[in-house]
Amino acid sequence: MAKQKEEIRAANELGVYVCEDDKACEKAWKIAGDFISKHSTSSNSTQPEIDSSKLNMGRTPGADNDLSLAISKIDLGDRKQKLFLGIRCRDSSIGVELCASKKVQDIGVAFKRYLETSLAD
Repeated sequence: MAKQKEEIRAANELGVYVCEDDKACEKAWKIAGDFISKHSTSSNSTQPEIDSSKLNMGRTPGADNDLSLAISKIDLGDRKQKLFLGIRCRDSSIGVELCASKKVQDIGVAFKRYLETSLAD
């Protein structure tokens, strides 16, 4: 039981959402795209760098305080999928500090909650 709680906590911190079925995952994918658009702060993030059915990735952070978010869809087998949020910061000392910050951790936690709340509507 303790291991399961630890896995759930880690999934929340990492920004992982496990889809209940294909239809819910399709809807969650669209909502996740809105989430990354809202939370990416990169000055050049208006258009994604990659936008496919399995990966939606914002442009590389242009400034030290920029965040670039990505969402990937991963097959778990047995017709299950999960969505994984990735957050990139600029490759600089300030960027590294930003990626280690509570602000970034909070975005990871908010991701799953955002999807669950939006899907419940």
